[in-house]
Amino acid sequence: MILHIIDDDHLVHRFYEVLLKPVLDDPSLESFYNGKDALDFLNQNKDDREILPDVILLDINMPIMDGWTFLENFENIVWKMTKRPSIFVVTSCLINPKDLRESTHVKGYFSKPLADQDLMQIVGTNASIV
Repeated sequence: MILHIIDDDHLVHRFYEVLLKPVLDDPSLESFYNGKDALDFLNQNKDDREILPDVILLDINMPIMDGWTFLENFENIVWKMTKRPSIFVVTSCLINPKDLRESTHVKGYFSKPLADQDLMQIVGTNASIV
């Protein structure tokens, strides 16, 4: 499984790494600290199924390009991508989940801090965390 973490908080990246590495067979975690860097990566690698993510964990409040702007731009490039990832918004800010319905690729919304069972639900495994 290839998972992209788009969040400006370094501790969030570490948290996901610590939780996921022991329970997934061969996770590939890519870290991006703003939406622009992630979008640039996706656009540059849109033809390479081997490195495109299966899942994106997206924060909303970030510098340079926030999650809302990422989602708007993602909708413009996703049709060119050879793999279409599922996006899960994970944020500490209050948002109206109805606002996320405009993006057909957002599969869910979770509040921070993300619970272990929520993360396991996102990656599609029932593995327990020891």
